Amino acid sequence: MKKIILIYIFLFIICNIGFSQDEISVTAKASKLSIDISEAFTFIIKIEGSFKQTPKIEMPELIDFSVLAKNNSSSFVLVKGEAKSVIEIELVLKAVRNGELEIPQCIVRHNDKVYKTDLIKITVSGKMPALPSQDQAQDKEEITL
Repeated sequence: MKKIILIYIFLFIICNIGFSQDEISVTAKASKLSIDISEAFTFIIKIEGSFKQTPKIEMPELIDFSVLAKNNSSSFVLVKGEAKSVIEIELVLKAVRNGELEIPQCIVRHNDKVYKTDLIKITVSGKMPALPSQDQAQDKEEITL
């Protein structure tokens, strides 16, 4: 009888440990994978799960892109009695050069676990916007004075 009680207690503890840990999923996506050099696109990192503490987010270094806008949002919902949190980081990006460019992985740390998004490749083509010549810039200055 004692063995059966100990087995039930052991199973109860294992089940509670398994369900009490904060499990999360981390995804990243781009609105377009092929763009013209003059186009902007949206890059979204989404973290979902039943976490109590906010995960530590390490954003990728975006060497080949300029950030035009950034928006952070978080929400909390109850689904069938289970609490779920969602964090979204939305960036509006524009490429700074042509070619096959990469958005590196975003790293999220939570409860001694490391989660990584996939690397995203963006194909950028088209004619680079012309920069104003020095004469044109001086003309503009003279006109605005």
